[in-house]
Amino acid sequence: MNILHCIPRSDSGSIRQTLLDDLFSFNTQDLSNYVLTDKLQQSEFAARVGTDKVYCFSSSRIWARGGKKQFRHVVAATSAEIIHIHSFADLYSLQIMRWAFAMRIPVVFSPYNSMMPWHLSNIPLPLRLKRTIVSRMLLKHTGATVLTSSNQETERMKQMFRHALGSSGRLSVATRIKSINGEADTLRLASTMFSVYRKIIDSNPFWLMSEKDVYIENGLAALGAILASGKDADTVFLPLQKIKTELSTLSAEHWRRIQLHSSDQDILPEVRMAYESLMGTPGEFDPQTVDRHSVVAFRSELKRDKPSIKTSRMHQVSEDYSEYKSELLLCVMLLNMKHLTDTRRVTRRNLSDLYLYARFEDYNEYVLEEMLSDLGILEFSSRILTLLVHSMFLEKGHVPVKLSREKDLCKMQKQLFKSNIM
Repeated sequence: MNILHCIPRSDSGSIRQTLLDDLFSFNTQDLSNYVLTDKLQQSEFAARVGTDKVYCFSSSRIWARGGKKQFRHVVAATSAEIIHIHSFADLYSLQIMRWAFAMRIPVVFSPYNSMMPWHLSNIPLPLRLKRTIVSRMLLKHTGATVLTSSNQETERMKQMFRHALGSSGRLSVATRIKSINGEADTLRLASTMFSVYRKIIDSNPFWLMSEKDVYIENGLAALGAILASGKDADTVFLPLQKIKTELSTLSAEHWRRIQLHSSDQDILPEVRMAYESLMGTPGEFDPQTVDRHSVVAFRSELKRDKPSIKTSRMHQVSEDYSEYKSELLLCVMLLNMKHLTDTRRVTRRNLSDLYLYARFEDYNEYVLEEMLSDLGILEFSSRILTLLVHSMFLEKGHVPVKLSREKDLCKMQKQLFKSNIM
């Protein structure tokens, strides 16, 4: 587990000493710590943790030109799985947070009592307001976790930012134990910090899934959906040999993330069924026993009988094409899929249901295209079905509409990416 600690220059000496004495006094097999700081502090940390683990920005104004590129270089060099921001530095903390959020890396933020009343009362009002505003912006980002120093600070953060804390199901507050000098306490601190980081990673599995992980999950989801429906998988084109090869080199950590994400997307039984058919028994794993922050997991059903929203167009189409039952069902599914996508409640379960129907049902393609055009969802249907071609290996011959352009497909992928699907 690789942790990148971002330490602003404005931190007090006591905070730096805490980091040097406690956090970097251990490096276990499970934790690798790296530091990102400014040039003035670089030598201080390098002397303690090693020059190969300390990075810095070339300019104190990290938001200036080139700062984002440098940050991406450091993240790539360290293979950082979590960004840990220590204390406030106004724009420094906010900019790091925004870059990490854009790169889909979970963030931990440690205030170090800087938001406690006795500390705020000793700083000028403009700086106090800026710090409060910046901290609120930090907490609104999905995936952020506040790591407090005591139970008192935990209650203070909850009281000050109860609206921000409640705005995201992924945001939670963890309490870091206070350190006591001694080797036994160092080991206890290492164990505690590892548990905190482990919980954050398990709460954001999709953020840390590689392209290989996504490819494997897509293949297993398609195969599992076919097996669960009782269809013959041999009649469907699936790159089973390539999926099997990728699975053979998959690490236990990445397989854990795939299972956690599949559980959130309501397709874990199908994924495990597909894994068993290719590789044998996947081993016991119950996501319910994993210690995680609260995770928003929708269980929206892709209805076939009626649209989720009332529309006069659907009523008219139902009357005009009443004899085309299969086509009407697919129209309703695509209309409901658009509603779920627009409200960011679509899941992989919904995509699997649509995949099965589009692949195995018989329908008149020309009539269906007219119906979708009348409903005003022809373009959306083209994008979502083309996406199934790329992700779940739906044969192009089973796409009842014209395939979407690459540019339009990217728009759909970005939209579903925000819902932690693709």
